[in-house]
Amino acid sequence: MNYEQFPKSKTLRQGTVLASIVHAVMAPRYFELFHEYSWDGTNHGVQNSMGGYGTIAFLGSLKGDLVAVFFDAHSSRNPFPLNVHYEVGPFFTNMPPHLFSLAYEQALQYRLEEYNGKIQPVITSAFWCVEERLAAAEPWSEVFENGAHLLEDYFMPAESALAEYREGYEMTKDEFKLSQSLFARKIANPSKIITITPSEKAILLEQAEPGGIENSRIAFKPMGIFLP
Repeated sequence: MNYEQFPKSKTLRQGTVLASIVHAVMAPRYFELFHEYSWDGTNHGVQNSMGGYGTIAFLGSLKGDLVAVFFDAHSSRNPFPLNVHYEVGPFFTNMPPHLFSLAYEQALQYRLEEYNGKIQPVITSAFWCVEERLAAAEPWSEVFENGAHLLEDYFMPAESALAEYREGYEMTKDEFKLSQSLFARKIANPSKIITITPSEKAILLEQAEPGGIENSRIAFKPMGIFLP
């Protein structure tokens, strides 16, 4: 991955779909990781259980413009240990005006914290989509280091990301193939509702923890995938 050059928005969009599908496939047997990926309407949340939080707010749909914000507790920009004056405005310098409502009314609402006696959004990096390219108020290396690294797998080519997920999740052959198949079908026809077949559901149930299949059903729904 090139840490100096901003990725294309298409890569991020497809990476978001892939990550969401893989998470849904693995949700039945990784109950404790279910909270790490989430959807609230067209707002996608990700966290790493180590002080890293991110939200991608899409304008209308995955095809629309977007704003992404991040908070990394380990970033040198984290204001809490320093107790310094803080504001989010500089993170959005040169952002197109039509994206401000998406940033302040959507993305930043998931990063509200109490700081210096008042509730306000606190982030350590941000980026947005301009046409087919991502952009920010600073170089991509700074954005990535201070929070966007949470999405590192999202910026990989699909095959590379799948290989990472396969190893990280210790996916079975069937889970891997199901993830590949669902991703290919969704990318080929994004608006089509996909229904999980009985044989595909059997794969999800094979190693499912109690209640895990419901997590999978919840995780699939925002992707337009129906699990009977």
